Amino acid sequence: MSSFTPRFTVPSANDPYYTMISYGGLNPCIAGSPAAWTGSVLANCVGYCYARWYEILLRDPHLYTGDAKYWWSHNSQYVHGSEPKLGAIICFSSAAQGHVAIVEQIIDHDTIVTSNSAYHENIFYTQTLRRANNWVWNSNFTFQGFIYLPSQPISMNETLAALFIRRRKKGRRIQ
Repeated sequence: MSSFTPRFTVPSANDPYYTMISYGGLNPCIAGSPAAWTGSVLANCVGYCYARWYEILLRDPHLYTGDAKYWWSHNSQYVHGSEPKLGAIICFSSAAQGHVAIVEQIIDHDTIVTSNSAYHENIFYTQTLRRANNWVWNSNFTFQGFIYLPSQPISMNETLAALFIRRRKKGRRIQ
């Protein structure tokens, strides 16, 4: 990953990263509620984070697709840590559910901005979190840690697949 482009706006309608496989997209997660469009994984933090990593990595991240409160323990194929990094997934648990979001900006050592989607709530939003609050915005949630983006290069087949996806998103025919 040579450069990181933060996301501060809602994904475009019918973006394949944020659309379920059963609707012609690339995302294996469940539909969001309320759904941003037919087949959308938004509003759903799990579907959003899966899609965002797919978008950043230009390949399927093969993340766990179940409840967010288990992401910290069920994505052990990736390096975990306690310090924020760009593109990392921040993980939270609570008694009832969990939440995951993407670190889009590191303002300083103690302040980050995340991009989010929340089931039965918001299709997309950004949030500023502070280390002084243990990265949480609500006392019902517990910070678990960060799951870091992999740094290994992608293969030629994955690069060609990503080119196909980008052209498809722009409405161009592939020949």
